[in-house]
Amino acid sequence: AQDANRLDAEDDAGVTPTDTLKAFCNVERYGTNTVPGTTDMTTALANAALASVAGAGDVIVSSLIRITANTTLPAGATLRFEQGGQITVDAGDTLTINSKILAVCSQIFTGSGTVVYGAYTASREATAYPEWFGAVHDNSTNDRNAIQAAIDMVAPAYGAVSLSTGSYRVTSTLTTRNRVRIYGANRIGTVIVFAPTANDDSLFEDDPVGTDNCEFEYFGVTGTGSATGKRGFTIS
Repeated sequence: AQDANRLDAEDDAGVTPTDTLKAFCNVERYGTNTVPGTTDMTTALANAALASVAGAGDVIVSSLIRITANTTLPAGATLRFEQGGQITVDAGDTLTINSKILAVCSQIFTGSGTVVYGAYTASREATAYPEWFGAVHDNSTNDRNAIQAAIDMVAPAYGAVSLSTGSYRVTSTLTTRNRVRIYGANRIGTVIVFAPTANDDSLFEDDPVGTDNCEFEYFGVTGTGSATGKRGFTIS
């Protein structure tokens, strides 16, 4: 009966599976991912989202899915990443997510494109993890770009960036965004190690267009390296 209801939901959404052996709302149910990361799965992802909103289940990402155009996932299309599931977004394109994300704290987004939450709504908690963008927090790998990607992801939704226990090495400035909260586990367990390569660099600087009501909680900051004049926060 449940499968019948899901089939009805697909009919209501106007989408036709190409592989009925795949689970309902698995992106690969609606398009053949011939070469993961190379095959264009943009339409398949959009169709999975339509089926999800109609009641067929969560959108499931179980392999490397390539997005080649601006794509928006609607509210109600919960995005669930299974082991090995990732989305890669082409340069110049944006994936906008208006729903929940269910994923472990490991990399789920790749590529040179942009991933953002949609605009703020009180009904959705918009949290991102730098690990979703490849952060390792091992005090060796430069995690700067991954942290910045997480900040930029939650910015439209006035969301939060959650830092895990460990040491995030950052070698250049991070730009804060309006009403974004950045928090860790505690000031001893979660540490940002600032190791700038340029003199007079800051760990955090506010957005040139203005930043209000940022929050920084429960993490420590330490510095290393030979650069001079390095600072923790520059907020104007």
